[in-house]
Amino acid sequence: MKLTTMIAAGLLALSTLPVQAAEDLSKGYPSDPVASMDTNKDKMISKEEFLKYQEAQFDKMKNKQGLVPAEDMFGYLKGGANAHN
Repeated sequence: MKLTTMIAAGLLALSTLPVQAAEDLSKGYPSDPVASMDTNKDKMISKEEFLKYQEAQFDKMKNKQGLVPAEDMFGYLKGGANAHN
């Protein structure tokens, strides 16, 4: 799977997060995976932080050949960003 596809998949997964996550973040109570991405705790997600998080999620799912089966990626996207944490 190409990195661009992984990034697009990650964006799609994040777009399904409930509005509550944004509300929690604005109150200073970040919800996962937002808290996991915001490594410098500035309540902003940089492109670097986002890509690092998505790369870590991919690494958790990849098999011995370094690939993620489409079925697993579908489950990750369907379950949201916390599906494989």
